[in-house]
Amino acid sequence: MASKKTADAEDRRPSGSAADSPDPAEVSLWERLDRPAPAPRATLTPQKIAAAAVQIADTDGIDAVTMRRLATELGVAPMAAYRYVSGKGDVLDLMTEAVYADLQLPDDLENWRDVMRAHALRTREIVLRHPWLIQISSPQALRALTPSRMAEAERALSSLDGLGLDIDAMMAVVGTVTSYVHGAVSAECAQHTLMREQGSGQPRRSAHRPRPADALPDEHRPLPHLSPLPPRSRPQGRPAVALRDRPGQRPRRHRGPAGHLSGR
Repeated sequence: MASKKTADAEDRRPSGSAADSPDPAEVSLWERLDRPAPAPRATLTPQKIAAAAVQIADTDGIDAVTMRRLATELGVAPMAAYRYVSGKGDVLDLMTEAVYADLQLPDDLENWRDVMRAHALRTREIVLRHPWLIQISSPQALRALTPSRMAEAERALSSLDGLGLDIDAMMAVVGTVTSYVHGAVSAECAQHTLMREQGSGQPRRSAHRPRPADALPDEHRPLPHLSPLPPRSRPQGRPAVALRDRPGQRPRRHRGPAGHLSGR
């Protein structure tokens, strides 16, 4: 009777249980070393989360950044990232911090105009590299006070110190430059998107486009300044502002309506 119960227990024992495994004491050292090592658990950090999210946004746009997509890219469980972030808003802050960490100005800039110019050029480079920065719709993410952005603002403000401006005027100067750059780069990114949609592999059709003045009916003419312009009067991608002057070159002076000189 006892032997029958023992046999029944053996039949009910699940396959692959610990009882089916050999006794560790009976396994030699060399057999244990020959076994594949268990895969290490993926270790998350805020930096890894940010890097993965930036890569997704650079490739597929900001809307593709979801917590599930992040988990897939990082090779972790969908809930794993919530140990560090509470949701997509925090992820956007980490992404903004990561990309603006590249906005580092040369240490030898002392004149406030040089600092503002370098600040504008570096901002443009970063936004063109990561165009999703202008696609962020969250006001909180747009104005996220990350360490890198705070350091960037402090450097810009420090260059204006000693000019007799109060903090409100200094903030207005920095905000004006930043807003101008973001607006100009938004238009530039839109143009790049349009060109891609029309087929980036096709030859440019600028030479076949009408001149600016020719695109208007006769009643809107004469346009003496626009009529001589060809369809594209400057090299592709070159803004018509002094910010793209060669490094070290002083911005050009322009005469205003009253004949006053602007610029330096």
